[in-house]
This record gives sequence, structure tokens and C-alpha cells, in this order.
Amino acid sequence: MVDLERKARTLLGFMDEQDALNFLKVWAVPKGKTDEELTTLWKKAKSEVESVAAPSLTPEVLELDSRYHEQLHAIGKDPLFPEAVQQKKWSFKLVEIDKLVCFQKFIYTDHAEDIAKEYDFSDKSKLIEFCLTEKGSKRPFAVVSSPQEHTILSSSQDLRVIGPTQGMQDPTTKRSVYGFGVGWGVPFVQVVRFNDRYFLRNGYHRVYAIRKKGERHVPCILIEGETFADLGIMTTGFFGETLLMSDKPPTFRDFFSDELALKVRLKTWTKIVRIKVEESLLPVVLPPMALQREEPLAVMEESKPERTTREDFKIEREDWNVYRLSDGTILKLRQVLVKVSGPAMIQPGQPNFQVEPSTLLMATLSPTNLKGSPDSGQYTPEELNAFVVEGNMKFKTIHAIVNEYLTTSSIKILLQLAQITVGRTSKFDANGDHGIW
Repeated sequence: MVDLERKARTLLGFMDEQDALNFLKVWAVPKGKTDEELTTLWKKAKSEVESVAAPSLTPEVLELDSRYHEQLHAIGKDPLFPEAVQQKKWSFKLVEIDKLVCFQKFIYTDHAEDIAKEYDFSDKSKLIEFCLTEKGSKRPFAVVSSPQEHTILSSSQDLRVIGPTQGMQDPTTKRSVYGFGVGWGVPFVQVVRFNDRYFLRNGYHRVYAIRKKGERHVPCILIEGETFADLGIMTTGFFGETLLMSDKPPTFRDFFSDELALKVRLKTWTKIVRIKVEESLLPVVLPPMALQREEPLAVMEESKPERTTREDFKIEREDWNVYRLSDGTILKLRQVLVKVSGPAMIQPGQPNFQVEPSTLLMATLSPTNLKGSPDSGQYTPEELNAFVVEGNMKFKTIHAIVNEYLTTSSIKILLQLAQITVGRTSKFDANGDHGIW
């Protein structure tokens, strides 16, 4: 069975009351606690934060031994390296962990311990590899594709749309190809020095993992920040500038304090990136200049058919999703995993599976007063759309299920129905039940 809860530590006492309550309600598994009980939990954590002295914010910074220069030189040649340093002054350093200022509010401790379990950090070259290459990150993902849509799923929240790719031309068909790059952020542990403080910008789980194993310094890219924006706090959900620049900001040492870092169980989340193609007609006339291409599209390299390998799997859990519609009809929906395949060569820790689900299975049970004359005809979704008599029906979820599968390489795959829209049609099925679209 897939564990739907994850172990974590959160710096609850550094949050304000409303932020803490939102976090405990949305992210955490509250175990039936009332708002009053959650507020009491926050007040205790807040009191602990207020009782500690202001921390030292000047970490020890050490040079890396010259024997690792060749390894570090290769890291500096990584194509993603310029994206990390962004033309700022930088250097490879060993920085004391405990005095790093943290803007991330929590850490998945089970994930941090899992990614480090095969590493012996007494070997400094392995420590550098873990902190400054992709090998230290296990970020599996799956892809579900249809003719006009790609859905990429991952348990890692680092999955993101990188940006649009330049238009290309297929060398065989001469057709234009457009798309979006999808992937991860830069893989390096980064520390930014700004206003005489050292902020951990990237690599929280890896830093937690090596600190848990007894390491006191982390190999990192030390970047000289010029503005607060150089810390890379681009989205909501992190501690803000007022707290981080105060006399008592959260530091990495706090994650190892039972008083300051509350042990919690967090809900399991899946990051979903969906790229969809839509076609439409508009009564608009484009000016001639808009239809003139100034430069030809780059020609894609002719690709050889990629060898794929089938991945067998076993069913851990499968069931129907059941809904009660506003007219009393019971609707049952089910989609199951049919096939799993992927490249024949996969980098360790980076499985890239192509997941093929079945078509959506559907069954309805209408109240007696809504039954009609049985109809054995078969209709496509497009045909049924023309017979809709009530769209966007309200419904109540009776039973929602996440189907679970385990591949032969021990990768767990979850398959869950996305948000549904239900419409009742004027057609009936072979049992006289209303056709649902």
C-alpha cells in the first residue's frame, strides 16, 4: 500500500497564527483536531521560538581541498550551471550548516533520509557528488499522453514548466513542431551571502540528510547576492523578508530541535503539469506581416527509434469511483492501468515511464422514475454531447479511490480521476438508464 502520509519537521513557531492554522489544515493530517487545539499547538511552538536567544548568523566557511578541483571543474561545466549562478560572483565552498538562514518552512524527513541511505559521506568526493550533481536527487515521474494532451506527474514539487521550446521542423515530414520544456530546477546545493547572512537557497533535503548523518559543513555553490531577490524566493509558501532579516530568523539548526521544529505528518501531494493543445476558429483577419516568417525554423535532428522496455506491474488496489448525481442517479467511473513502458536505458533514480491508462469505464443506475426505453445503440462522446439536456450536474462523491500499482522495479504508480463534469442526455442505455456524458 502507498503511504498517504509523510513524515516531516516544520518550523511552526516562526509562522504567524493564520499562516500556521492554514498550514496545519491544508498540508498536515490534523487527526480530527479542532481549530482551538491547532491554535494551542501553534502557541506552544511560538512560545518556544520567543524563548530562545538570537542565533549566531556567521557560519564557518572553508575551502575545498585541491584534490577535488577536477571534480568541481566538471560540475562547473554542467549546462545548468549558468542558470544557477546567474552571472553573479560565486565560488565552491564548505559552509557550516547550522547557521544557514532558512526560508523553507518544512522538510520531508522521510524523503531526506531515503535519498542519503546509500551514501557514505566520509568520502568527501561522494559528499560533493551528492550535493552538486543530479545523482543526489531521486525524482521519479510518469507521463500520461493522449493525441492532444501530455500530463506529467511527480511526487516531487520541483517538477515545473521550464519554458517554451523554439519552433522546430521535422526533417521527414517538414511539419512544424512546437512545445514546452518540462523538468526540474537546478540540481546544486546553493548558499547566497547577502547582508552578512548566509541563506540556503536550494538543496534543503540533501542538507538535512547530511546533517542527520553527522556532517557539519555542506559543499555548495556560494553566491554573492546583491539584492534580496537573489535569494530566489519566487513564490508564496516561504518565510518572508521581514522575518528573514530580523534578529531571530529561522536557521537550519532549528530543524533539529524538538522544541522549534514540530514533528508532523503531512498529506502526500502529487505535482501535475498538464500541457494541452486547443484548436479554435475566430472571426479575425491577420495582417499579412503576421503571416511572414522572418527566419526558417531549425531542423530537428533525425531521431532513431528509441528502444523501449515493457515494465510489468501488479495491482495493489483498484476500485470504482462512485457519485450520486443531483437527480438521484448513481454514477460509477473507473480507469485502470493497462501498460507501462519506458526507455531501455534509465538513469538511476530517474525513471521516465510512459503510463497508458484504459478508456474511462462508466456505469449508471437511474431511479425508476427516470428510466426510459432501452436503447442498444452505441454513441461517441461527440454524439452524446448533442443530446445533453442537463449540463454541469451537481453531484456528491460517495467513494473516491486512488488506484495503486507496483512495477517490477519497485516504482509505485498512482492513478486517480481528475475533476469530472457530468451531463445528463436524452438517450438511454440497454438497461433503460439515462446516458451520462
